[in-house]
Amino acid sequence: MFVDREHELQTLNKQYNLNGSSFVVLYGKRRVGKTTLIREFIKQKEAIYFYATEINISMQLKSFIKDMLEVLGFGNISFDSFEDALIFLANNIGDKKLVLVFDEYQNLAKIDKSFSSVLQKVWDMHLQQTNIMLILCGSTISMMHSEVSNYSAPLYGRSTAIIHLKPLLARYIYDFVPNITFKEFMNIYASFGTIPKYLQLYQKDKRFIENLKEVILNKNFFLYSEGYFLPKQEINDVLTYFSILEAISKGATKLGNISSILS
Repeated sequence: MFVDREHELQTLNKQYNLNGSSFVVLYGKRRVGKTTLIREFIKQKEAIYFYATEINISMQLKSFIKDMLEVLGFGNISFDSFEDALIFLANNIGDKKLVLVFDEYQNLAKIDKSFSSVLQKVWDMHLQQTNIMLILCGSTISMMHSEVSNYSAPLYGRSTAIIHLKPLLARYIYDFVPNITFKEFMNIYASFGTIPKYLQLYQKDKRFIENLKEVILNKNFFLYSEGYFLPKQEINDVLTYFSILEAISKGATKLGNISSILS
């Protein structure tokens, strides 16, 4: 289900229609709809879509080469590194427009600490002179900043557009759960928020209280532990973070009280 995102699609299409290369950074929290947006954008376009995982870099390279050669129309060719593969890509694009997507880019940067520096080199010396549209997409916001947006980041200053994809506006809840009362709307907004993935899980044929029990309060359902896993992606000192939350839950609302509980 694709809802709204008209402004973001407009930005992506403007970048696609630029003469020469473009470099787009797309980031946002998990399940906010980044991959859905990208897949909607690349429909009817020639694209290499690569979803990075946490497996070793050599296995990911093989997967990327397979996808790349299939789009370029080449047979089986081996490369020793992503750098070699990307240079080959730059040399064989020709004049056509091509979209190259690295989804969950932070996984590549995490597995290979030099990946962003290599990409910077290949972009500056090869890809930038082509008609490619490069999209780096990530859900670990802190890492995307450190790899792309910070002044000291290897890829700083290369992007032609940066899109921070945020949760939907509240009115779009009606697109997922139509024909509800205002009270039901407020209940859904207060508990499920406006993250598209969460709203897709709402069972329209059941009452709100049933959805609350089955989708959020059910220990076997992923939303039950979502509040635990999300901070782990962004915060290094998770122990202190959760200790502070526990102290607040016990009634410690002042800094001094929280500090005394933690000490």
